[in-house]
Amino acid sequence: MSDIKKWFAYAVFIMAVLIFLVYYLFPSEFVERYIIFKAGQFNPNLKVSIGRVFPTFPPGLRFDTISLEYLDALVLDAEEIRVVPRLASFFGPKWTIRFNLKAHGGILNGRAEIIAKNDDRQFDIKAKIFGMQLADIPAVRNLTAFKLSGVLRADIIYKNAQEIDNPIRASVEILNCELQPLKPLSIKDRLTFKQIEAVLNIRNYRIDIEHCNFKGNQVDGTVSGFGVLKDPFNKSIIELSGILNPHHLFFKHLSGDLQASIFNDIKSKIGDVSISIKGPIENPAFNFH
Repeated sequence: MSDIKKWFAYAVFIMAVLIFLVYYLFPSEFVERYIIFKAGQFNPNLKVSIGRVFPTFPPGLRFDTISLEYLDALVLDAEEIRVVPRLASFFGPKWTIRFNLKAHGGILNGRAEIIAKNDDRQFDIKAKIFGMQLADIPAVRNLTAFKLSGVLRADIIYKNAQEIDNPIRASVEILNCELQPLKPLSIKDRLTFKQIEAVLNIRNYRIDIEHCNFKGNQVDGTVSGFGVLKDPFNKSIIELSGILNPHHLFFKHLSGDLQASIFNDIKSKIGDVSISIKGPIENPAFNFH
C-alpha cells in the first residue's frame, strides 16, 4: 500500500511540474507572432493585435484583448477568444476546432473543420452570433452617414473547395434597431425598427445583399444590392434599390428643406414607394420615385 501511495505522490508531483511548465513557460509571444503572420498571409489587408495568449484546460488556447483591423479601420474589439481543438480529430484527415468569442456585450460560437489535401487546405466554418450591441462595434460606430444601434444575431457559413473560393454567407437579424441618418435625408429623429433581416454574401471587397427586409414604426420595406469596401472605410460604395411602405409617422420625421419637393407627391399616395441609394457610404444619394 505504501508503494502505491509513493507512486501516486510521484505522479501528482510530475503532473504539477508539467502544468507549471505549460502555463508559466508557455511561448505566448511566439504564438502571437505566428497568428499575426498567418492573418497577414491569409489577407494582407487584415491586421490582428493580441494582448496575451494562455493555454487552457481542456487543451486549448485563450486570447485576451483581441482587435481586428481591415483596410486600416478597426472592425472588432474582442474581450476574449477561446479555441479548443478536438484532439482525436488530429489523427485523421479532418481537423475540428471549436471557438468562442466574447465581444460588445455578446458572444460568437463556432466550429471550423480543416481538411488538408496535399499543399491545399479546405475550410468548413460555421458560427453563430448572439446579443452583440451594434453601437459598440467599431465598424458601426465609426460610420459617418448615420448612427446605428440594436441587438445583432447572425448565422455565418464559409466553405471553400479545391479551386473554388466560395463567399462568406451570413444570415443577419437586428432587433430593436434605431437608425439616425445624418445626411442627406435630414431626418429629425431616429427611425426605429422592430426587426431587420438580411442575407449577405461576402467575397474579398464586395458584399452582395440578396435581400434586406425591415419592419419599423415609421416605415417597412425591402432592399437589395451590393457594397464595395474601400480604403478608407468611409469611401466604401453602396448601391441599393427596393421598395418602401412609409407609414404616416414617417413624414413627421423629415425636415422641410432638403426633401420637401421629393415627398410632396408621395404624401398623397397610399402604398409602396421605390427607392434607390447610391454612392459613398459617408454621403450616399437617395432617390425616390
